[in-house]
Formats: sequence, structure tokens, C-alpha cells
Amino acid sequence: MRLNILVFGLSLLIFFTTKLEAANFVDISQDVSGCVLNSTYWFMPLGTWESNKISCLAEDFGTSRLVVVDDQFENDCLAKYVMEHYTPSTSVKYSIGLTDKQYKGIWEWENSDYSTAHFQHWAPGSPTTSKEDCAFMFAGETESKTGFWGTVACSSTTAGLYAICEKPNDEGLQWF
Repeated sequence: MRLNILVFGLSLLIFFTTKLEAANFVDISQDVSGCVLNSTYWFMPLGTWESNKISCLAEDFGTSRLVVVDDQFENDCLAKYVMEHYTPSTSVKYSIGLTDKQYKGIWEWENSDYSTAHFQHWAPGSPTTSKEDCAFMFAGETESKTGFWGTVACSSTTAGLYAICEKPNDEGLQWF
């Protein structure tokens, strides 16, 4: 019995230590001149849009999510940060928290109230009317669409999506 409790306790310690170390949120205002935002961000490795959404929610005990881009200023700051810190030589796509899964053609943020996206920054030809129900942001040295958004199938394993997670600076805010 004591051994089971000890193993369980060690498992919890390892789990929470790993989670705390994994949540490497950055304050963009420290790195990009003129970008003072009300959130911190975390940039995640490759996954599907759905897996990125789940990973963002799992970080920092549920206070984070895929980024909700409120306006052009925030969009530009995110694009600048990506280009300055993750300068890919080719085009890269970053999942953002926007989807039209619930109502086709009505793009809503995956936040606590599924608010309609009043600010949108689509690349020419996007969004598509196909089964691509989730959004991403383009970035890359050779990418003329850096900062613009495109669409992808939410569960696509071939899209090669990184992710931008957001943690609003409002302590105690839960997104699930």
C-alpha cells in the first residue's frame, strides 16, 4: 500500500514538474519593439490543429488556448515575433484558435464563448468553402503571405502545423 502511494506521489511530481517546464510562455513585449499585449504566448511543435488545440488547453492547468487574434496590432506582433525568433527558410503554418466547424462560413474563436471573429486577416483565396474548417497563420522568409491566414482540415496530419498558444494575463481565467 505504501509503495503504491509512493509511486503515485512520484508520478504526480514528475507530471507536474514536466508540465511546468513545458509551459514556456513568452511576453512578446519584451522582444518585439512596440508590442505591448495583454497576453503571453507559447509556440508549439508540429501537430494537427485538433492536437494543437488540446495541447494548448493542457498547458498551464487550463488557462491557455490556441491564440485568439483580437486585432491587426496583435496579428502583426505575432508575425514579427515568429519571423524574429523562428525564422524558417520555407513557409511554416501556425494553428490559431479560429474555426467554422459549428456553422459553415461563420468563423468563431475557440474561446470561452465562441465569439464571432470580427477581425479577420485572410490570405487571398481564403477561407475556402471546402472541408477546411480550421485556421492557421502563414510565416516564413520566402512566404509572401506572412501574417495572413489560411484554412486546413482540423485533423489533417499532412498540413505540418505548429501552434501559437495564448495565456491571457487575466489570472484565474479558465477556457474549458
